[in-house]
Amino acid sequence: AASVYPIPEDSLITLNGAGKNLTVWKWDGTLIGQVSGGIISTGTTATKLFKFPNSDRHFISTFQYVAQANARIVDMDGKAPEYYRNFAISPNIGTAANLNGTGDISFKYNSDGSVTMFVLGTNNGIGAYKITRPYYINGRLHENYIPTGTKQNNNAGFGPNIDIQKLYYNVDQNNLYIAGEAKLNKANNDGIVVYLNVSNLNGTGVTAGNSLGGVTNGGHLFGDATNPNFKNDFETHFGFAMNMGGTDSLVFFDAVKYSTGNKTGAYLGSTYQGGSATSGPATGGIFTANSITFAFDSAYGSRRGFEIRIPLSEIGNPTSVNNIQLFAAVVSATAYFSDVTVPGNVTSGNIGFNANFLTQAGGPYHTGFYPVPVELVTFTATTTGNTVKLEWGTASEKNNHGFYVEKSSDGATFTQVGFVTGKGTTSEYTTYNFTEENVANGMYFYRLRQMDYDGTCEYSSVIEADVDFNPNTFMLSQNYPNPFNPSTVIKFTVPVTGQTSLKVYNALGQEVATLFSQIAEAGTAYSIDFNAAKLVSGVYLYELKSGVNSSMKKMMLIK
Repeated sequence: AASVYPIPEDSLITLNGAGKNLTVWKWDGTLIGQVSGGIISTGTTATKLFKFPNSDRHFISTFQYVAQANARIVDMDGKAPEYYRNFAISPNIGTAANLNGTGDISFKYNSDGSVTMFVLGTNNGIGAYKITRPYYINGRLHENYIPTGTKQNNNAGFGPNIDIQKLYYNVDQNNLYIAGEAKLNKANNDGIVVYLNVSNLNGTGVTAGNSLGGVTNGGHLFGDATNPNFKNDFETHFGFAMNMGGTDSLVFFDAVKYSTGNKTGAYLGSTYQGGSATSGPATGGIFTANSITFAFDSAYGSRRGFEIRIPLSEIGNPTSVNNIQLFAAVVSATAYFSDVTVPGNVTSGNIGFNANFLTQAGGPYHTGFYPVPVELVTFTATTTGNTVKLEWGTASEKNNHGFYVEKSSDGATFTQVGFVTGKGTTSEYTTYNFTEENVANGMYFYRLRQMDYDGTCEYSSVIEADVDFNPNTFMLSQNYPNPFNPSTVIKFTVPVTGQTSLKVYNALGQEVATLFSQIAEAGTAYSIDFNAAKLVSGVYLYELKSGVNSSMKKMMLIK
């Protein structure tokens, strides 16, 4: 038997048939095409639509059973089914026989913006999975990006097969992300260039109105020696160029760093046009080897294009007192500039060689200043009796009004229980705390809602506090969630006050993090938030030692 699910906004129907690929149909019964990914089941299956809260992106989730039971989530953005992409596949529920391949799916929408997916597999039980939007570098812009610039006209530039429509960015604790809705021409090596200003480096880059070309070891437009005198209207510290080089499968990425009178380039590498991520450069130079991750998805038209992840350490470690600016343009490998820019409004046709965006009419040819957000680096909860104490720290802040403390008994519905005033703007490490007394017995969830002066909000991760938990034993809990990406919570108690350590090791037994190393109080339940954003996927061990007691457990990081 088959299951169907309508998508009224797009006038489409998805059909999940036994022994077939997921297919997409028009209302009148016309087959549009099938979704790649293989046959999803040997029997009856379920198909459901879901969206992230406050998002217009379509996803279809299908129960699938071939050898094992799980769910596959398909990104439905794209002008045709061949552009649809697998978004995620849940872990297998079990391996028990399910001759008809039957199962079902349901969703619960959480107040923190995540979605919990429940998967039922006949004879295999029920699994619950939390779906979030971490920054996967795949050229599909589903993450919580902040728009910085939009194409202001309908200029065609070098024709309909190459374009850029929008620029985005965001920052997490360790990385700057730059993204753009764009497409590239497979028939030639025309490309897109993206320039970056990072305000902490001001005074060291190429200032407005000065030449950006003639780059040592420069690729694409950067290295053209014949027409090197193209210029921006803002100080520029980095540039990234991408082109398909006349191939039908690859995209090539080049970069340049402008610093203290030097203009030095690097070939970052190539990646496939379907959105697979690659890291480069292969050897160190202007960037540490393999520190820059990039991808391009050629299914243009539905928030597809390029994504670049840049560690903050590679751009001078900007903090929340700093800003970034961006500019993008369509340009040939010989530095011939088209009239396609983001932002800016060229009205005189393709600009040509030696473009000077400082004097070019229709500017400015750079985005406004976009801040690096408040950098929350720690967030922990401890309980003593019926008192919960939250502690957190920020590495830096900009325009930080403060933190709303929110609490939940089910991890989904949160209410405000307090407010802690922020420090406004500072580049210094700052610690905060909040204490809630006379808390009834039970398990609670806490999070922070950080608000800027302009009303912009960001949520922290959610941590747990177990009130009236018997803390007079030596106990190391299994981390939750597990597997995780990138954060998880580890809880422990000790029976005797004394020096206590909680450390994390990789599969080779090498220490990779110290989460706790101080006096732990008997009678106190500790909850430690571990952020593994800088670590690679794999199995890790964590060990608690206190006096003569020790305990070790495993956890899995999946990125």
